[in-house]
Amino acid sequence: MPKPIGPSTRRAPRSPRLAQDSAPRDEGKQTGPVRLHELIPHILRRAAAQHDAIQQVQRCWGRLVGRGLARHAKPTSLRKGTLYIATDEPGASFTLNLEKPRLLRKLRTQTRGVVEEIVIRPGEV
Repeated sequence: MPKPIGPSTRRAPRSPRLAQDSAPRDEGKQTGPVRLHELIPHILRRAAAQHDAIQQVQRCWGRLVGRGLARHAKPTSLRKGTLYIATDEPGASFTLNLEKPRLLRKLRTQTRGVVEEIVIRPGEV
């Protein structure tokens, strides 16, 4: 019989009631496992804030970068504080990289600190 490919041992499933995370507590410090029902509201608030922030950035994108640049670059997603921007030509990437510090300051103000970093990638606009 041939040997199976990959790890030969399987991990035991995690308990659905407990999760390790840095969910806010009364003292603001994590002391151990957190019950899932305590963790979900924190995750949903963070997801809603990121969703609201990316929509806000997309609405005012032309004003932030200018109409000409907005035709060749657009914000595509926001994950864990990082805004991903797709550009369809190298000149747009170059310009955004030059303007990155100024743009990041504006975005931090616009999104109340939700956007912490910018990543510029080639992609469809």
